[in-house]
Amino acid sequence: MRTGICPICGKKKNLSRHHIHKWAVFHDDSEENMFYLCERCHNQGEKSLEALITERENELLRTCPELYDKALKDYINGERPRFKKVPKPKVR
Repeated sequence: MRTGICPICGKKKNLSRHHIHKWAVFHDDSEENMFYLCERCHNQGEKSLEALITERENELLRTCPELYDKALKDYINGERPRFKKVPKPKVR
């Protein structure tokens, strides 16, 4: 995806990097996993890209309730999440 132009609205100013594949899941900061959005398109709240991704993830999870069942069983048996929360970088 081209850098320097917001792919949603075409603006060329106030762009911020956005991970294509969620960083919290894939931990991929490579340039191939980045694209750039203007501030307005990046921060649209309920209409944001992140909200659409969450909606799609939830649709997928609804088709696989066994994932929740297995997670609950594992949690009861003492398994805990392995990833630590990573602090967001400071905005300059």
